[in-house]
Formats: sequence, C-alpha cells, structure tokens
Amino acid sequence: MGDHVGAARLLNRVCQNISWFQFNKANIMTTAIGECNTAKLNQMAYTWACVLIRPEYMEKIPPKFKTKIESIARRPVKTEDEPEPLSPCPFCKFSIPETRLDCPSCKRKLPFCAASGKHMVLSEWSKCP
Repeated sequence: MGDHVGAARLLNRVCQNISWFQFNKANIMTTAIGECNTAKLNQMAYTWACVLIRPEYMEKIPPKFKTKIESIARRPVKTEDEPEPLSPCPFCKFSIPETRLDCPSCKRKLPFCAASGKHMVLSEWSKCP
C-alpha cells in the first residue's frame, strides 16, 4: 500500500523476535532490510544486514539480494533513524512507540490493530456489535 516506513517498523518488530520463525529467518530479514532501505531507515537496515551476513544465514540469502545486503553491512551508518512516533498506552497513558506491544510503565501486553499492526489507542477504539 506504499507505507514503507510502517512496513519497515513492523518488520523490525518481527526481526526482534526472529527466533519464533525458524524456517523463514533469512527471508524475513531480507525483506526487512529491503523495506528499511526503501523507507530510508538506514540504521535499522544496517543492523539487520549485519545479522544476516553471519555464517549461519549467509548461504540462505537469496542470490538476487546477496551483493546489496553485503554492501549495506559494509558501510556503517553514522546518523540515527528518525524516531518512531509515540502514542499513549491504552491503560496508563504512558507514551510508547506505535508498534510496541508491551508497556514499560504498567507492564501490560497491549491489544493491537489487525489492520495496521500498531497497538490500540483509546481514542480510536471501536467495537463490532
């Protein structure tokens, strides 16, 4: 749908829990690097490219993307990515990143929107009858 920044942030969340996806690790990280690169989130792309060029993943990188991923991993990024927008926790109103699914303040798991992947916000809550 053209929301590369949103897709990159959600793929970053998936990559942070990559151990849950035993058979698709390299493909998920490759997709995350591509989306991060498209969204100009260069620090995030560099981080996952460095993970993906480790020996355990190297042979699983699709050949079409191997040279691009290696070039991203070779060039350290000196600038920080744009910070993720914050929104309030629906329970305690503490400001947290939109794609985070747990609140560091109240320690609760947050419900998320199935369409956007972001955590729910009370002002946008709705319920089907």
